[in-house]
Amino acid sequence: MGGNNERNWNRVYLSLLLSNGNRSVDIKPWLCMRITGRDYNPDITHYRGNEEIQFAFQWGEQNFFLISCNNIGNGFSRVCEDFGWIFPVYSNLKGFINLVSGYGQSISSYSYYYHNSAGIGFVF
Repeated sequence: MGGNNERNWNRVYLSLLLSNGNRSVDIKPWLCMRITGRDYNPDITHYRGNEEIQFAFQWGEQNFFLISCNNIGNGFSRVCEDFGWIFPVYSNLKGFINLVSGYGQSISSYSYYYHNSAGIGFVF
């Protein structure tokens, strides 16, 4: 195994999706599962939490979403927000802009707070 540099996260979750027309809310609580004998990331829920809430909205051909993690369990002290916008570019090609702020932006750096990051790309 990878030792202290190994990163894994086994979890089981339940997703409750509520939608009404062009709006939706997805609430996803989870429990971490210990599969192997050693837990290489024992404090991951301290930073990544035990839940995720996603709000989505469609306006014409544009889609917006906001994902918020780790709010309830820690009193909103180590959160991660992820905002995305998908928009038409040409025919079936769509553009994508993503803004992220907070803890847990990746599994390899879940315990670090990144103030902001941005991404841009295409969706096929």
